[in-house]
This record gives sequence, C-alpha cells and structure tokens, in this order.
Amino acid sequence: MLKRPIRPLIVVAAAGALLYVGWLGHEHRWRLGFIPASLHVHRVLYAETKVWGLGPGGNEAGIIVYELPADAAQAVARQAAPYLSTLPGNGRSQYQEWRATPIDPPVRVFNRILGSADICDVICEGPEDLGLRVDPQIVRLVNHTLAHPGAYYSSGRNGLLIIAPATRRAVFVYGK
Repeated sequence: MLKRPIRPLIVVAAAGALLYVGWLGHEHRWRLGFIPASLHVHRVLYAETKVWGLGPGGNEAGIIVYELPADAAQAVARQAAPYLSTLPGNGRSQYQEWRATPIDPPVRVFNRILGSADICDVICEGPEDLGLRVDPQIVRLVNHTLAHPGAYYSSGRNGLLIIAPATRRAVFVYGK
C-alpha cells in the first residue's frame, strides 16, 4: 500500500502525462492541416518551428517534411499539376496555382521572396532570415527538390508547399 504523500504525486504525474500526450496529438493534427487532406498524408518526418511574439500579432515560422503515401505519389507523378489543382483545400491552406520544378524565382513565400532554389534564403539562421536551425540534410533535400525537375510547388496563403512524388515527400515552409 502506498503512503499518503505519494498518492497525490502519482495523480499529478498521471495528469501531466495525459496533458502531454494530448498536446502531441493536437500538434500532429495542426501540422497535417497545412497539406490537402485528400493526399491522405498521416506521417510527419521532420518539423522545425520557431515562435516569437504573442497573440494574433505573434510570429511563427517553420518547415515540415511529410511522408507522401505511395498512391498519392503515383497520382501526382501520373497527372502532375492538373491533379494537384483539383485537390480541395482544408480551411487553413488553399493552393491554386501549381508549378513544376525547377523553381522559377522569385517566388513569394509568406511575406518574403525566395530568390533562388536555396530555402535558407528565407528560413535558416542568419541576419536576414527567420532564424530556424534546420537540419542540413533537410536543407539539401528541399534545395535539390526545388532545383530539379519532377516535383511541384504552390505558394498558398500560409506558405510554400512542395510535392515530390519520386521521393514520396511533401514539404511545407511557412512563416509570418
């Protein structure tokens, strides 16, 4: 039998664990909200975010890499931009005009201009960017995808969505 002083600690620890698990579920659903639901993406492979400021005027920037399901990758590879243009938005993100890579700069990414196929121009650490510490392998993946044929991108209300069917990856870059 547990002594009285330990029971409240166990209850508090259990409540904290439940809150943490709930937050993780909320965060996962929030990240999936940037990609059209009809692509049936369920797995986030990488995410890096930075938040500064509070409330409606606060700022946030990030990059999210998703695993694209095989059937969605095949559909994009077969039908390309016309297929992507038919995907309905999901409330938070609308993507209208899809373009094939290589990227044709300049492209507006939130309130910044991407002037080359280097995503670090707008999100990585440095004096003129949003200061994210992005894994160098992710930077190479995104830059390679933007610089070579075979992927598609669209600049939506909240950021830039890149779909790469050959690697079964989708990448969302956002900020404000």
